Amino acid sequence: MKEEKSLSEIAQIYDIHQNLLRTWKREFLENSSEVFKADKKSRKNEEVNVDELYKEIGKLKVEVEWFKKN
Repeated sequence: MKEEKSLSEIAQIYDIHQNLLRTWKREFLENSSEVFKADKKSRKNEEVNVDELYKEIGKLKVEVEWFKKN
């Protein structure tokens, strides 16, 4: 994306065709905003899941301590 090397140089380094690189680059540029939107949504879902898991861990610790005492 930074265009530090030409497409032909990159294609030669990775042994792929230039047209494939062009296609990938075009698709990325057209859809990159969607990729990052989805990433933000998944991070929010992960944060919610982590909070729920911590709550469950706390609950289970309390139960274990109760069973040890009784």
